[in-house]
Amino acid sequence: MLELPGCRIGVFSRPQGDRGSRGTLGFTRVDRLQDLTARAIADAPLLRGQFQPEELGGANEAHVLRGGRISVLGHIARMDEAGKHYYPMVFALDPESGWRSGLKTIATRANFSTRADQEA
Repeated sequence: MLELPGCRIGVFSRPQGDRGSRGTLGFTRVDRLQDLTARAIADAPLLRGQFQPEELGGANEAHVLRGGRISVLGHIARMDEAGKHYYPMVFALDPESGWRSGLKTIATRANFSTRADQEA
């Protein structure tokens, strides 16, 4: 949840199941905190195309940038035979037009390997 220009409130959701598959992103805006209901969150339009069918993800932190776009720091998980693999990612969203950038993975496990990992 974040304050948008014009004193509106932006909310990211993470529906799963029939509507959201393994876990996708939704985004909606409300005018007042009183309008932020469970129904408003559940009905948030999905950001289709941000994840592949075998992926899931969510928004962890969001900030309004100059010009009104939103910078989103989140996570994406990719599934394979070994299990789920989580990665931090970022993208930008224009809450007025719905435009959004592609996801950019900003780190992988190799970025966090320890000396013991390297010696093994």
